[in-house]
Amino acid sequence: MIAVVTFDVWETMIHDDPAEGERRGELRIAGMTRALRQAGCAVDGRRVRDAYHESWRQCEQIWSAGREVDPAEQLTMLLGDIDPELSAKLDAAARAAVDDAYVAPIFARPPALNEGLVDVLRALHGGGSRLGLICNTGRTPGYAMRRLLGSYGVLGFFQAVAFSNEEGVRKPNPEIFQRVLRRLGAAPAEAVHVGDDLVADIAGAKRSGMRAVLVRASYPSELPVAPDAHIRNLGELLPALERLEEERTKQGWTG
Repeated sequence: MIAVVTFDVWETMIHDDPAEGERRGELRIAGMTRALRQAGCAVDGRRVRDAYHESWRQCEQIWSAGREVDPAEQLTMLLGDIDPELSAKLDAAARAAVDDAYVAPIFARPPALNEGLVDVLRALHGGGSRLGLICNTGRTPGYAMRRLLGSYGVLGFFQAVAFSNEEGVRKPNPEIFQRVLRRLGAAPAEAVHVGDDLVADIAGAKRSGMRAVLVRASYPSELPVAPDAHIRNLGELLPALERLEEERTKQGWTG
């Protein structure tokens, strides 16, 4: 069995239907509008909606440049798009209420756990593999992701976790992979990362010296970096890992 296996979260461990994401967005917008009005701020719901989408576009630009944007920073940007002086008008209780309205919808409209995940994690853990989790956070911060994954009964399988908003660095930066490997006491050569994103997961893991398994229904014709294995779903992961370990042994890798 491979010594260390790390997992991506979104679209690898859990699946988020786009329609559910939109419904979650509507809950955020309505909740923030309500919290701001209760705090005495006369805000228009349409303005909150526009700021919600504009702040996300700003975040995507920052992420594409390789920098992290913590959800608290996202919310400050959003409030600034509504009114540059709005954040200063909120006391601690009001800001906490707006924060909660921004984060809580993940629990009201949770994503679905991908089929076969629990069986895979149980088999790997039972076989002696050390497991890590490496997650780029969006609007859902690490503390909320822990609660979500805990509610699914899967968080306890992982000996090391890294959420980008807490680490201050995000995939594909090799540093976030290396931090998890250090926490697991593992060398890159003895570890495999499993994920769906061609750049964040596959290229990032390979740049860190790890092997990488791509989880996608189809194999893309153009890849920034070729994965070491491609599987269509998590049900195919264990055999793929066994093949990688056999190849490693044949090539005389010592890790």
